Amino acid sequence: MTTDSDVFYGFVFDGQDYPAERVEQAARMVQRHLSTGELRQVNDALLARLAAATEARQGMPKKELLADPAIRPLVHTLALANHAWITTVIARYRKTCPQLRGSTTEGLYSTALTGQGTVGGVLNAILSYDFRRYGVDAFSPYLARSVHNALQPTPKQERVYRRVETRTQSLDQRDQDGAGRGWVDRTALRPEAGAINQELLEVVRSVLPRLPTQQQRATAAWMIDRILATGELPLPREAAAFQRPAVSRERGRQLLEQTVDSIRRQIEADYPQLAAQGLNGWEQFKQAFTRPRLPRSVTRDRRGRAGPAA
Repeated sequence: MTTDSDVFYGFVFDGQDYPAERVEQAARMVQRHLSTGELRQVNDALLARLAAATEARQGMPKKELLADPAIRPLVHTLALANHAWITTVIARYRKTCPQLRGSTTEGLYSTALTGQGTVGGVLNAILSYDFRRYGVDAFSPYLARSVHNALQPTPKQERVYRRVETRTQSLDQRDQDGAGRGWVDRTALRPEAGAINQELLEVVRSVLPRLPTQQQRATAAWMIDRILATGELPLPREAAAFQRPAVSRERGRQLLEQTVDSIRRQIEADYPQLAAQGLNGWEQFKQAFTRPRLPRSVTRDRRGRAGPAA
Protein backbone atom coordinates (compact mmCIF):
# COMPACT_ATOMS: atom_id res chain seq x y z
CA MET A 1 0.00 0.00 0.00
CA THR A 2 1.34 3.45 -0.95
CA THR A 3 1.59 5.69 2.11
CA ASP A 4 1.26 9.46 2.30
CA SER A 5 5.03 9.73 2.73
CA ASP A 6 5.61 7.63 -0.39
CA VAL A 7 3.28 9.84 -2.43
CA PHE A 8 4.63 13.13 -1.07
CA TYR A 9 8.35 12.40 -1.39
CA GLY A 10 7.85 10.58 -4.67
CA PHE A 11 6.10 13.62 -6.13
CA VAL A 12 8.50 16.21 -4.67
CA PHE A 13 11.87 14.58 -5.36
CA ASP A 14 11.20 12.03 -8.09
CA GLY A 15 8.47 13.80 -10.04
CA GLN A 16 6.23 10.75 -9.89
CA ASP A 17 2.76 11.25 -11.32
CA TYR A 18 -0.13 11.02 -8.86
CA PRO A 19 -3.64 12.48 -8.98
CA ALA A 20 -3.66 16.06 -7.69
CA GLU A 21 -6.10 15.18 -4.91
CA ARG A 22 -3.81 12.40 -3.68
CA VAL A 23 -0.77 14.68 -3.66
CA GLU A 24 -2.71 17.33 -1.75
CA GLN A 25 -3.86 14.80 0.85
CA ALA A 26 -0.32 13.51 1.30
CA ALA A 27 1.10 17.05 1.61
CA ARG A 28 -1.42 17.92 4.32
CA MET A 29 -0.40 14.90 6.36
CA VAL A 30 3.37 15.00 5.87
CA GLN A 31 3.88 18.76 6.37
CA ARG A 32 2.98 18.39 10.04
CA HIS A 33 6.14 16.39 10.65
CA LEU A 34 8.68 18.22 8.46
CA SER A 35 11.73 19.59 10.22
CA THR A 36 13.23 22.93 9.18
CA GLY A 37 15.95 21.17 7.20
CA GLU A 38 13.48 18.86 5.48
CA LEU A 39 11.20 21.76 4.58
CA ARG A 40 14.14 23.57 3.02
CA GLN A 41 14.91 20.54 0.85
CA VAL A 42 11.25 20.22 -0.17
CA ASN A 43 11.06 23.91 -1.08
CA ASP A 44 14.30 23.72 -3.04
CA ALA A 45 13.10 20.75 -5.11
CA LEU A 46 9.63 22.14 -5.80
CA LEU A 47 10.85 25.66 -6.60
CA ALA A 48 13.40 24.31 -9.08
CA ARG A 49 10.70 22.34 -10.88
CA LEU A 50 8.32 25.30 -10.80
CA ALA A 51 10.96 27.64 -12.24
CA ALA A 52 11.55 25.28 -15.16
CA ALA A 53 7.82 24.89 -15.79
CA THR A 54 7.06 28.64 -15.74
CA GLU A 55 10.06 29.47 -17.95
CA ALA A 56 8.61 27.18 -20.58
CA ARG A 57 5.35 29.17 -20.39
CA GLN A 58 6.64 32.75 -20.36
CA GLY A 59 3.99 35.38 -21.05
CA MET A 60 1.11 33.24 -19.86
CA PRO A 61 -1.24 35.04 -17.41
CA LYS A 62 -1.00 33.89 -13.81
CA LYS A 63 -4.59 32.72 -13.77
CA GLU A 64 -3.83 30.40 -16.67
CA LEU A 65 -0.55 29.32 -15.08
CA LEU A 66 -2.35 28.31 -11.93
CA ALA A 67 -4.83 26.27 -13.97
CA ASP A 68 -2.03 24.51 -15.87
CA PRO A 69 -1.94 20.81 -14.82
CA ALA A 70 1.87 20.86 -14.72
CA ILE A 71 2.10 23.96 -12.50
CA ARG A 72 -0.95 23.84 -10.26
CA PRO A 73 0.19 20.80 -8.21
CA LEU A 74 3.62 22.36 -7.66
CA VAL A 75 2.16 25.65 -6.40
CA HIS A 76 -0.39 23.99 -4.15
CA THR A 77 2.13 21.56 -2.73
CA LEU A 78 4.49 24.41 -1.91
CA ALA A 79 1.67 26.23 -0.14
CA LEU A 80 0.66 23.12 1.81
CA ALA A 81 4.23 22.21 2.73
CA ASN A 82 4.69 25.68 4.21
CA HIS A 83 1.33 25.70 5.98
CA ALA A 84 2.87 25.79 9.47
CA TRP A 85 5.11 28.74 8.58
CA ILE A 86 2.25 30.65 6.94
CA THR A 87 -0.05 30.22 9.96
CA THR A 88 2.78 31.28 12.28
CA VAL A 89 3.27 34.48 10.30
CA ILE A 90 -0.51 35.13 10.32
CA ALA A 91 -0.70 34.67 14.10
CA ARG A 92 2.18 37.10 14.68
CA TYR A 93 0.84 39.70 12.29
CA ARG A 94 -2.66 39.46 13.73
CA LYS A 95 -1.33 40.52 17.14
CA THR A 96 0.24 43.68 15.72
CA CYS A 97 -2.69 44.71 13.50
CA PRO A 98 -5.72 46.00 15.48
CA GLN A 99 -8.06 45.47 12.53
CA LEU A 100 -7.37 41.73 12.59
CA ARG A 101 -7.61 41.03 16.30
CA GLY A 102 -11.23 39.99 16.01
CA SER A 103 -10.36 37.35 13.40
CA THR A 104 -8.91 33.90 13.92
CA THR A 105 -5.71 32.63 12.37
CA GLU A 106 -7.65 29.90 10.61
CA GLY A 107 -10.16 32.41 9.28
CA LEU A 108 -7.38 34.59 7.84
CA TYR A 109 -5.58 31.70 6.19
CA SER A 110 -7.68 31.71 3.02
CA THR A 111 -7.16 35.47 2.62
CA ALA A 112 -3.41 35.04 3.08
CA LEU A 113 -3.45 32.24 0.53
CA THR A 114 -5.31 34.02 -2.27
CA GLY A 115 -5.28 37.69 -1.27
CA GLN A 116 -8.17 39.89 -2.37
CA GLY A 117 -8.41 38.31 -5.82
CA THR A 118 -8.34 34.99 -7.64
CA VAL A 119 -4.55 34.76 -7.81
CA GLY A 120 -3.08 36.80 -4.98
CA GLY A 121 -1.43 36.33 -1.63
CA VAL A 122 0.78 33.30 -1.17
CA LEU A 123 -0.26 31.69 -4.48
CA ASN A 124 0.73 34.81 -6.39
CA ALA A 125 3.99 35.03 -4.42
CA ILE A 126 4.92 31.45 -5.26
CA LEU A 127 4.22 31.99 -8.96
CA SER A 128 6.22 35.24 -8.93
CA TYR A 129 9.24 34.04 -6.95
CA ASP A 130 12.54 34.29 -8.87
CA PHE A 131 14.16 31.05 -7.78
CA ARG A 132 17.01 31.33 -10.29
CA ARG A 133 18.09 34.63 -8.74
CA TYR A 134 17.39 34.20 -5.04
CA GLY A 135 17.52 30.45 -4.43
CA VAL A 136 15.74 28.74 -1.59
CA ASP A 137 17.17 30.73 1.34
CA ALA A 138 15.08 33.85 0.69
CA PHE A 139 11.85 31.94 0.13
CA SER A 140 10.53 31.83 3.73
CA PRO A 141 11.03 35.57 4.40
CA TYR A 142 9.49 36.22 0.99
CA LEU A 143 6.40 34.21 1.94
CA ALA A 144 6.13 36.17 5.19
CA ARG A 145 6.08 39.46 3.31
CA SER A 146 3.42 38.14 0.94
CA VAL A 147 1.23 37.20 3.92
CA HIS A 148 1.60 40.71 5.38
CA ASN A 149 0.70 42.27 2.04
CA ALA A 150 -2.34 40.02 1.61
CA LEU A 151 -3.69 40.77 5.08
CA GLN A 152 -2.92 44.48 5.12
CA PRO A 153 -6.21 46.41 5.10
CA THR A 154 -7.06 48.31 1.94
CA PRO A 155 -7.35 52.11 2.25
CA LYS A 156 -11.14 51.79 2.31
CA GLN A 157 -11.04 49.13 5.03
CA GLU A 158 -8.63 51.31 7.02
CA ARG A 159 -10.98 54.29 6.82
CA VAL A 160 -13.96 52.20 7.89
CA TYR A 161 -12.02 50.73 10.80
CA ARG A 162 -10.83 54.14 12.00
CA ARG A 163 -14.36 55.50 11.78
CA VAL A 164 -15.75 52.61 13.82
CA GLU A 165 -12.85 52.74 16.29
CA THR A 166 -13.42 56.41 17.08
CA ARG A 167 -17.11 55.81 17.69
CA THR A 168 -16.92 52.74 19.91
CA GLN A 169 -15.08 51.38 22.88
CA SER A 170 -14.77 47.90 24.29
CA LEU A 171 -17.02 46.62 27.05
CA ASP A 172 -13.93 46.25 29.23
CA GLN A 173 -13.15 49.97 28.82
CA ARG A 174 -16.76 50.83 29.55
CA ASP A 175 -16.56 48.87 32.79
CA GLN A 176 -13.36 50.65 33.75
CA ASP A 177 -14.94 54.05 33.14
CA GLY A 178 -17.88 53.18 35.38
CA ALA A 179 -20.59 50.59 35.48
CA GLY A 180 -24.05 51.49 34.48
CA ARG A 181 -23.21 54.03 31.82
CA GLY A 182 -25.93 53.62 29.23
CA TRP A 183 -24.00 54.78 26.16
CA VAL A 184 -20.65 53.62 24.76
CA ASP A 185 -20.41 55.81 21.65
CA ARG A 186 -17.68 58.34 22.49
CA THR A 187 -18.88 60.79 19.84
CA ALA A 188 -22.57 60.59 20.73
CA LEU A 189 -24.27 63.10 23.00
CA ARG A 190 -25.47 62.09 26.43
CA PRO A 191 -29.14 61.05 26.44
CA GLU A 192 -30.36 64.30 28.00
CA ALA A 193 -28.52 66.45 25.43
CA GLY A 194 -29.77 64.22 22.66
CA ALA A 195 -33.35 64.75 23.78
CA ILE A 196 -32.95 68.54 23.62
CA ASN A 197 -31.32 68.36 20.22
CA GLN A 198 -34.21 66.21 19.03
CA GLU A 199 -36.46 69.13 19.90
CA LEU A 200 -34.18 71.42 17.92
CA LEU A 201 -34.47 69.11 14.96
CA GLU A 202 -38.24 69.33 15.19
CA VAL A 203 -37.93 73.13 15.19
CA VAL A 204 -35.89 72.99 12.00
CA ARG A 205 -38.39 70.66 10.37
CA SER A 206 -41.29 72.84 11.47
CA VAL A 207 -40.07 75.77 9.36
CA LEU A 208 -39.58 73.76 6.17
CA PRO A 209 -43.19 74.16 4.92
CA ARG A 210 -42.73 77.95 5.06
CA LEU A 211 -39.63 78.11 2.85
CA PRO A 212 -40.24 80.37 -0.16
CA THR A 213 -40.24 77.81 -2.99
CA GLN A 214 -41.24 74.18 -3.49
CA GLN A 215 -37.74 73.44 -4.77
CA GLN A 216 -36.19 74.75 -1.53
CA ARG A 217 -38.70 72.82 0.56
CA ALA A 218 -37.89 69.54 -1.21
CA THR A 219 -34.15 70.24 -1.14
CA ALA A 220 -34.24 71.10 2.58
CA ALA A 221 -36.06 67.89 3.53
CA TRP A 222 -33.60 65.83 1.50
CA MET A 223 -30.62 67.74 2.90
CA ILE A 224 -31.65 67.16 6.52
CA ASP A 225 -32.06 63.44 5.88
CA ARG A 226 -28.57 63.35 4.39
CA ILE A 227 -27.06 65.24 7.32
CA LEU A 228 -28.70 62.87 9.80
CA ALA A 229 -27.44 59.86 7.83
CA THR A 230 -23.87 61.02 7.15
CA GLY A 231 -23.20 63.85 9.60
CA GLU A 232 -22.12 66.13 6.76
CA LEU A 233 -23.65 68.65 4.41
CA PRO A 234 -24.27 67.15 0.95
CA LEU A 235 -21.91 68.03 -1.89
CA PRO A 236 -23.08 70.42 -4.63
CA ARG A 237 -23.00 67.59 -7.19
CA GLU A 238 -25.25 65.50 -4.94
CA ALA A 239 -27.69 68.38 -4.61
CA ALA A 240 -27.59 68.86 -8.38
CA ALA A 241 -28.35 65.19 -9.02
CA PHE A 242 -31.27 65.30 -6.57
CA GLN A 243 -33.11 67.95 -8.59
CA ARG A 244 -35.74 66.93 -11.15
CA PRO A 245 -34.68 67.55 -13.80
CA ALA A 246 -31.03 67.42 -12.78
CA VAL A 247 -29.11 70.70 -12.82
CA SER A 248 -25.45 71.67 -13.07
CA ARG A 249 -23.06 71.37 -10.14
CA GLU A 250 -22.87 75.17 -9.85
CA ARG A 251 -26.65 75.40 -9.71
CA GLY A 252 -26.64 72.68 -7.08
CA ARG A 253 -24.22 74.73 -4.97
CA GLN A 254 -26.42 77.80 -5.32
CA LEU A 255 -29.51 75.84 -4.27
CA LEU A 256 -27.75 74.51 -1.19
CA GLU A 257 -26.68 78.00 -0.12
CA GLN A 258 -30.10 79.52 -0.80
CA THR A 259 -31.87 76.71 1.07
CA VAL A 260 -29.59 76.99 4.10
CA ASP A 261 -30.02 80.77 4.20
CA SER A 262 -33.81 80.40 3.99
CA ILE A 263 -33.86 77.87 6.84
CA ARG A 264 -31.70 80.13 9.01
CA ARG A 265 -33.77 83.25 8.33
CA GLN A 266 -37.05 81.43 9.01
CA ILE A 267 -35.79 80.07 12.34
CA GLU A 268 -34.48 83.48 13.36
CA ALA A 269 -37.90 84.94 12.55
CA ASP A 270 -39.96 82.25 14.28
CA TYR A 271 -37.66 81.49 17.22
CA PRO A 272 -35.62 84.64 17.97
CA GLN A 273 -34.64 83.48 21.47
CA LEU A 274 -33.32 80.19 20.15
CA ALA A 275 -31.31 81.91 17.44
CA ALA A 276 -29.93 84.53 19.82
CA GLN A 277 -28.93 82.23 22.67
CA GLY A 278 -27.67 79.25 20.69
CA LEU A 279 -29.66 77.01 23.00
CA ASN A 280 -27.77 73.85 24.00
CA GLY A 281 -26.46 72.61 20.71
CA TRP A 282 -28.12 74.90 18.19
CA GLU A 283 -24.72 76.47 17.50
CA GLN A 284 -23.33 73.05 16.56
CA PHE A 285 -26.43 72.35 14.51
CA LYS A 286 -26.12 75.68 12.73
CA GLN A 287 -22.43 75.03 12.01
CA ALA A 288 -23.34 71.72 10.42
CA PHE A 289 -25.64 73.56 8.03
CA THR A 290 -23.32 76.46 7.24
CA ARG A 291 -19.92 74.77 7.12
CA PRO A 292 -19.01 74.15 3.43
CA ARG A 293 -17.80 70.71 2.48
CA LEU A 294 -15.21 70.98 -0.28
CA PRO A 295 -14.11 68.21 -2.61
CA ARG A 296 -10.87 66.48 -1.58
CA SER A 297 -9.03 68.13 -4.44
CA VAL A 298 -9.85 71.62 -3.10
CA THR A 299 -8.46 73.50 -0.11
CA ARG A 300 -8.93 77.01 1.26
CA ASP A 301 -6.24 79.63 1.63
CA ARG A 302 -5.90 81.86 4.69
CA ARG A 303 -8.52 84.27 3.34
CA GLY A 304 -11.01 81.42 2.90
CA ARG A 305 -10.78 81.33 -0.85
CA ALA A 306 -11.11 77.94 -2.54
CA GLY A 307 -8.28 76.68 -4.66
CA PRO A 308 -6.61 73.46 -5.85
CA ALA A 309 -4.93 71.29 -3.26
CA ALA A 310 -1.13 71.41 -3.12
